[in-house]
Amino acid sequence: MNSDHKNSTGGRLTTGAVGPTLVRMALGLLGGHAAMIAFNATDTYFVSQLGHNELAAMAFTFPVIMVLLNMVFGLGIGTGAMVAKATGEGNPDLARRYTIHACVINLCLAISLSAIGLLSKRWIFMFLGADEETLKLVNEYMVPWFLGFPFFVIPMTINNALRALGEVKYPTIIMSTAAFLNFLLDPLLIFGLGKFPGFGLQGAALATIGSRFFTLFAVLYIAEKRLQLISVRNFEVPLIFKSAKALLRIGIPAMSSLLLFPIAINIVTGIVARSGNAAVAAYGAGGKIDMLAYLPIFALSNALLAFYGQNLGAGKYERIREGHRLSMRFALCWGLLMACMYIFLRHPLAGIFAKDAETYNYLISYMLWAPMGFFGANIIILGFSELNGLHKPLMSTAMSVMRSFGLVVIPAFIGQHLFGAVGVFAAQGMGTIGGGIVCFVIVNYSIKSLSKGTAVHI
Repeated sequence: MNSDHKNSTGGRLTTGAVGPTLVRMALGLLGGHAAMIAFNATDTYFVSQLGHNELAAMAFTFPVIMVLLNMVFGLGIGTGAMVAKATGEGNPDLARRYTIHACVINLCLAISLSAIGLLSKRWIFMFLGADEETLKLVNEYMVPWFLGFPFFVIPMTINNALRALGEVKYPTIIMSTAAFLNFLLDPLLIFGLGKFPGFGLQGAALATIGSRFFTLFAVLYIAEKRLQLISVRNFEVPLIFKSAKALLRIGIPAMSSLLLFPIAINIVTGIVARSGNAAVAAYGAGGKIDMLAYLPIFALSNALLAFYGQNLGAGKYERIREGHRLSMRFALCWGLLMACMYIFLRHPLAGIFAKDAETYNYLISYMLWAPMGFFGANIIILGFSELNGLHKPLMSTAMSVMRSFGLVVIPAFIGQHLFGAVGVFAAQGMGTIGGGIVCFVIVNYSIKSLSKGTAVHI
C-alpha cells in the first residue's frame, strides 16, 4: 500500500500532530483510570464500616480478583494491539472480527475461571491464610462475584477495542458512570434503607455486579449502534481459530506479564514483613500513593498501545518515533515533578496514611527513596505498551520478568539483608534506574529498526 492510500483509510491516530493526539488520548484515558480507583476505594470505605473482620475478609479477596482480572486484561491488550493495527491498515471488518472473537474467547475464559473458583474457593483462601470465620465472610463476597465475573469481561474487551480505535470518550463515560452507580448501590445493598434489608459484605459484591451489568449493556449499545463495531453478522465462526491465534500471540505474553508483578509485590511484602507490621503498613501505604503518582503514566501507556498499533498498520513509522521521543520527555518531566512532590511533601503525606510513629518513620523513608526510581519506572511502564503496540510481545514479557524479579524481588532480598525494610526501599529505587536504562535501549532499538522505506509526514 502506498502512503496516500494509507492516509485515506487509516485510523484517526494516523493523522494530525503527534503531541496533541497523544495528549487528547491520555487525558481521556486518565478519567477511566481515576474512575477505577474511585470504584475500588468506594468498596473499601463502605466495607470498613462493617468492621475489622469484614475488611480483613475483603483483603483476602484482592489477590484472587487481581489474578482473574489480569488474565482478562492480558487478552484485552492483545485485542487492542490487533484492532489498532487492523484499523491503521484501513481494514475495519478485520477490526470488528477481532473484537467479537475476543469477546467470545474472553467469555469462555471467564466462565472456566469462575467454575474453578467456585469449586476450589475453600482451598484457595485457606492457602492464603484465612481461618474458618473469615472463610464464611469471604464466601459471602466471592460466591456472587464468581457468578458475575463472566459478565465483566465483555465490557472490558470492547473498551480495549474502542481505545484501539482512538475512541476514549465512551469508555471513560461508561466507567465513570459505573463508579458512580457503585457509590450509590454500596450503602444501599450493604446497610439497607428503611424496610429494604442490607446484605453486609455480600451487598458489596452485589453492588459491583449491578454496576458492571450497566457497563455490559451500555458498551454493547455503543459498540453496535453508535460505532458499528460489533455485530452477529461479523461473527464468522470459521475464522475464530485464526483470530484466536493472532489475539493470543500477544494476549498470552501480556497476561503472563500482568501476573508477574503482583506475585513479585506479594513476595516483597513477605520480605518487608521481617521488619514488622509497621514496615508492611508503610510499604502498602507507599504503594497506594505510588498508584496515584503513576496515573498519568498508565494513561499515556494505554494511549501508546493504540497509537503505535494504528501507525504500525499504516506504515507511518516516523509518527511512532516522534511519539516515543515525546513520551520519554514526559516520563522525565513527570518523574522529576513527582520526585520533588515526594521529597518536599513526604511529612504531611505520611501523616495522612500513618497513624503511629513507627509506621510514619518507615513511610518517610519509603518516600525518600522511592523517587530515585520514578523515571526508570515510567520508562518501563511505557515500554510495556510500546513493545506490545509494536507487536513484540515476547520482548515485552522479558521486560516484565526483569522488572518483577530483577528490579523488585532480588533487590528486596539484598536490601533486607543489609539494612532491613529501609534497605528494601533503597535497593528498589536504585535498581529501577538501571531497569529504565535497559528498557529505553530495547524500545529505542525496536523503534529504530522499523522500516525506513515509508515516507510519511507527522
